Amino acid sequence: MILNIAIGLVGLGVVVFIHELGHLLSAKAVGIEVEAFSLGWGRKLAGVSWRGTEYRISVFPLGGYCKMKGEQSYTKAIEQDAKVIDGEPGSFFAARPWRRIVTLFAGPLANLLFAIAILTVVWWIGFTVETFPNRIVLASEFAPDSTATAQTPAAAAADRAGLRTGDTVESINGRVVQTYADLQQIVAQNALKPLEFVVRR
Repeated sequence: MILNIAIGLVGLGVVVFIHELGHLLSAKAVGIEVEAFSLGWGRKLAGVSWRGTEYRISVFPLGGYCKMKGEQSYTKAIEQDAKVIDGEPGSFFAARPWRRIVTLFAGPLANLLFAIAILTVVWWIGFTVETFPNRIVLASEFAPDSTATAQTPAAAAADRAGLRTGDTVESINGRVVQTYADLQQIVAQNALKPLEFVVRR
């Protein structure tokens, strides 16, 4: 449980960091100055300035942020009831509209490209899907006196059909069965219909 939560938080942090990295790269590409780019949130632990941007490592290493020059000008204009937004040279609101659109859109685009890259690597390497094996386990053999088991139609049908615990189902009505999920799907699609099982005992 705790491990799953930790993995989820790390995953969320990576997604946010990639998103903010997209804003950083696009802002610099279109001439918008970036005052600070941080890995993590909160109090700054360390930092270095390079080409007008302070790159930081903050105390909470989840996600990050990209602080562009003048990005608070809109809020200040509203608070001061200003007619126009004061855009200093190199600030976000001094940039032409298309440059701002590119900068804002680059965050989601970075997430999309990152997801495509990860999925491509996963499919290239391959992965294993964990599922139950396609073997028969009769509940009646483990609880022969159970009223609930005796009244279960599926259990009774398996007994009458001569299936035994340990039988491996190879096919049903000619359809190959490789996993327990295959078995479930075929049986569900043919409810109340005769089924021909081929098993290996």
